[in-house]
Amino acid sequence: MYTEYFGLKEKPFAITPNPAFLFLSKNHKDAFAHLLYGIQQRVGFIELTGEVGTGKTTVLRTLLNQLDTEDYRLAFIFNPSLSALELLQSINREFGLSAESTSAADLHAELNRFLLEENRAGRTVVLVIDEAQNLRPEVLEQIRLLSNLETETDKLIQILLVGQPELAAMLEAPNLRQLSQRITVRYRLGPMDASDTGTYIRHRLDIAGYKGGELFSPRAVKRIYRYSGGFPRLINVICDRSLLIGYSEKQRSVAGAMVSRAEREMKRTIPRQVNSTAWHYPAGAILLILLLVLAGWNLFGHSNESTPAEPRDVAIVNVPAASASVPDRVQVREGATVSDKRLDRVRAWLEQKTEAESFQTALRQVTDAWEVDPATPLPENGRDAGFLERWAAEQGLQLTVFKGRLEGFLRYEVPGIAECLIPGTSDQGFLAMEKSSGGEILVQAGSDKPERMQLTTMQGFWSGRGYLLWKNHEKLPYISQRGVEGDSVSRLQQLLQKAGFKGLEVTGQFDDRTIRAVTDFQRAVGISQDGQVGPQTMMFLYRAAGYPAARLVMGGRA
Repeated sequence: MYTEYFGLKEKPFAITPNPAFLFLSKNHKDAFAHLLYGIQQRVGFIELTGEVGTGKTTVLRTLLNQLDTEDYRLAFIFNPSLSALELLQSINREFGLSAESTSAADLHAELNRFLLEENRAGRTVVLVIDEAQNLRPEVLEQIRLLSNLETETDKLIQILLVGQPELAAMLEAPNLRQLSQRITVRYRLGPMDASDTGTYIRHRLDIAGYKGGELFSPRAVKRIYRYSGGFPRLINVICDRSLLIGYSEKQRSVAGAMVSRAEREMKRTIPRQVNSTAWHYPAGAILLILLLVLAGWNLFGHSNESTPAEPRDVAIVNVPAASASVPDRVQVREGATVSDKRLDRVRAWLEQKTEAESFQTALRQVTDAWEVDPATPLPENGRDAGFLERWAAEQGLQLTVFKGRLEGFLRYEVPGIAECLIPGTSDQGFLAMEKSSGGEILVQAGSDKPERMQLTTMQGFWSGRGYLLWKNHEKLPYISQRGVEGDSVSRLQQLLQKAGFKGLEVTGQFDDRTIRAVTDFQRAVGISQDGQVGPQTMMFLYRAAGYPAARLVMGGRA
């Protein structure tokens, strides 16, 4: 529709993958280098994780095009929802081997024969399993056994596990530690930064045949990055809609206002996954709900029936979601009040600092609140989510990227780093902040003592994105699979007991009763009731169990 109007040969931002539009950001190139190194060095197991839309397929396509078919034998498993036997059959079938047997031993023997032949011929055998987070534990164990196929000097098969972040969390489970220990090359693919986002947009326009001047204004590119978080898939979606709006308004370039309109239109057409009003209830009401749930557990037993609850405003995942619309300007009344002066101080501080400087300051304030003295300083440009997670882990902290409303960000009651837009400008910066009482927020903008600000005031700064740093006190892994056993499950059950579920027995097994306890706890605190123990559940659980929390006040622990 708009291609001819803008002088394009084809749509530059189609969702369907097209090799002609291949673009490698800095993160993609780094991931590619890690994977290629692992395969060439024959390390055995390689892990690539990343959120939906980060470009894992792009990295894989680049990698596989690099591998000469004369030197490599490749097999792909794209539907890993298989039994252990079905997986073996699929692997043999992909390599052109006999796969009819229903005996795992026979299939193993056939595969081993093939691997030895390829090894003698000097070829490297590579197995790629995509969407590996869907693999069941018994299937992952079968994959581990494949790594036993080796000579005295070489691993006969290189296995690349590709999946969403849940894969890495699954592999932390005690029953999979043997597999996890064999993975020697790991890479977490994060989204693109602002610079790569702009380059990516121009690259796709060039490939599509655009010959004119600047089609997306700098302000438009900044808004696209803010909306997409640097995820290629979301960049494509918002750019496509923005071009359509430019065409409908008979404009020859896309301005920031058109991107904002595209965001609003998409919010109207894409159903929300969460209920943004759920946490407007007073804290006392939430406490009452929790007490009632716990009383029901202890006094009356637990019913097998469950009542569906409305989803809550929880977006504590790395996948970007459309952020709340942000006013272009905060209106300040004449005759400045104390609150206005605080706002002026915060704004002035942000305007004086570069993005990198404000981020470093906010990060230092949050780590100080946790009484953590970083063993290694964060590089000035180290804001990639994957890099930050690894850096935080070195300091004994967990990092979770949040996308959503400011109220949701503050709900976890841990110091966080809020990405802020400076009202009336196209600039942004970062502030350390946390929830206080009476609808106020503690905001630390470079001063020794945090400022108390009204939530409604700071909403004008909030970009829709932030970073939560927290402590996994019991070092619990992500627990999602029914039947998982081990010490980590025992620690989880003890945590639930401390949180009020006195009737829960410590069995060391993630059984139905434990899953129901987790679900009831999630319902009580107002988060997604999936019965799985991930970052959001852990943060609330540690708080309910009485573990110490960090506070920005006085820069120390409460």
